Amino acid sequence: MIILLAALLYTFLTICLWYGWLATPSCETPQSKTSGVSIVVAMRNEQNNIGKLIKCLMVQQWAGPMQVIIVDDHSTDHSVAVAQSFIPLCHFQLLVIANIGSGKKAAISTGVQQATFPIILTTDADCQMGKYWVQTMYAALQQPGTRLVTGPVCIAPARTWIERFQAVEMAALIGSTAAFIRFHMPNMGNGANMGYWREVFEQVGGYRSSWQIASGDDEFLIQQVHDCLGGGVRFVKSAAALVTTAPQTNWRALLMQRRRWAAKWRSGRPMRVWGVALLVGLYHLFWVMLPCVAILSPSLLTDIICAFSLKLASEYVFLNAVMQLLRQRKLIGYLLPLQVIYSWYVVCVGVGAMRGGFVWKERVLVR
Repeated sequence: MIILLAALLYTFLTICLWYGWLATPSCETPQSKTSGVSIVVAMRNEQNNIGKLIKCLMVQQWAGPMQVIIVDDHSTDHSVAVAQSFIPLCHFQLLVIANIGSGKKAAISTGVQQATFPIILTTDADCQMGKYWVQTMYAALQQPGTRLVTGPVCIAPARTWIERFQAVEMAALIGSTAAFIRFHMPNMGNGANMGYWREVFEQVGGYRSSWQIASGDDEFLIQQVHDCLGGGVRFVKSAAALVTTAPQTNWRALLMQRRRWAAKWRSGRPMRVWGVALLVGLYHLFWVMLPCVAILSPSLLTDIICAFSLKLASEYVFLNAVMQLLRQRKLIGYLLPLQVIYSWYVVCVGVGAMRGGFVWKERVLVR
């Protein structure tokens, strides 16, 4: 009975996320004349990717002036030279500057200080997007009362098992982000696809309250805007706003990235954020324990199969809707085999994050 009740609660919560995703209004791409926008990109060791990003920005269908600020976070490869080679080719102002401090938060803050226009868009140096990205993100920020927006991100390519694993996981994170924002409980976002008014960034003090934490530039800013300014966070539900980012190529790199993401959870966070994180962690621990329960108590096997069936069905409904926007519905078929390892993966990442440091882009961070 306990197993089935827990499964029913999980199913209910997943269906709530599905409803939140469906209830999130779609955003249309405007055709009217627009003013200027500044795009800030933090870059470290991205010599193979930064050129692709700049080429995407060069073909943006944008009627107003545009400024792109690439902030080099002490790269040890040829990233700066590659970025600078595009300066004479761009029809917009392209600045390649050095990070005043160290880390992504310092890089974004450096870029914002150099921004000319009141609207800031941010993405990562390994990302690509369609030609209406700037226009769509700008339009979302023009909606009454909107202070900050975050948009959809997908993992591409997704050819190998590890790449498909990351693509499905990212779809779940994006869908959850939109749903919680719709419920006026923003607790996460993705800095690879964000935008905000520069004055909003300054009003909340930028990253001053979370400067000592290596990750979380996106989530901390979203939570600060919501808590300090009384809301104004919006999810841009539009395929035109979609940003793609490259997957990690091996399990070690993936686990290190996820440990970096999870490291921020030990810091002071709003109770709504702690509550969601704790509930998710407990549920994945619950799913990990069920196979052991089946071995020790074979009589409960029927209940356990029903529980997993409810879980799979609710996740299918939710992720199928999200992947339609991300143009990755063909990956929904991998949901079943991924069930075998995903909860173990979440538990391992959580334990690793609690133990301490990680290595990321040749930097060793120890807490």
